[in-house]
Amino acid sequence: MVDCLMNPKTAYEESTYLIYSCFDAAISGSVLIDSAITIEEAESKLIMYKERHDTCVKNNPALYRGTKSRFCYIQNKAQYWVY
Repeated sequence: MVDCLMNPKTAYEESTYLIYSCFDAAISGSVLIDSAITIEEAESKLIMYKERHDTCVKNNPALYRGTKSRFCYIQNKAQYWVY
């Protein structure tokens, strides 16, 4: 786990898809949160993260007031990891 935080290039180089959480609140951005080998795995992880997010919003609505979130995946291509 530490390696993916320190160097996502090596942590995710075997993965075909990268899964991001995109947000719009006081600031906007995206965070690399997971990876997948197959498109089916990527799609199932998107569903899982969306369900988790919806549960958090339902249980803590005040924390999410005025924010937008979505989850997406992209193909992992070498040119994304140019430093």
